[in-house]
Amino acid sequence: MKKRSVIVAMLCSMCLAVSTPIPAMADASKVVTLGADLTDEQKNTMMNYFKADASQVQVISVTNQDEHDLLGKYIPSEQIGTRTLSCAYVKPTQSGGIKVRTANLNYVTCNMIATALSTAGVTNCEVAIILHARMKYPVLVHLPVS
Repeated sequence: MKKRSVIVAMLCSMCLAVSTPIPAMADASKVVTLGADLTDEQKNTMMNYFKADASQVQVISVTNQDEHDLLGKYIPSEQIGTRTLSCAYVKPTQSGGIKVRTANLNYVTCNMIATALSTAGVTNCEVAIILHARMKYPVLVHLPVS
């Protein structure tokens, strides 16, 4: 189950950089992914933004090489880029549908992420995805359980 949380967070994080929705599954573990190219200060800022304590969540560092290795067959290298600055927080919930917040994304939308999660069978979770380089207030989309 923990592996599935890792996959959810990593895929959500990668959605930022590659601008294509990717199916994901969630379980009972909270996961934070942090772009490997962030400074320690930026990583701390993101953990504070997510209100996440490193001792309470699984923290995964996502490298640009990870993105190229996992998505290079599907997405042009130019779209993936050369740096990983995006971060994601995934919190499985028991009810309430899929809630997605994004900030500073210029291609992938909340609806794309929510739809990818729903298509993968996820029914309840909270997801926040942010490209740190331009911290601004997030957009919120709520996809209720049907």
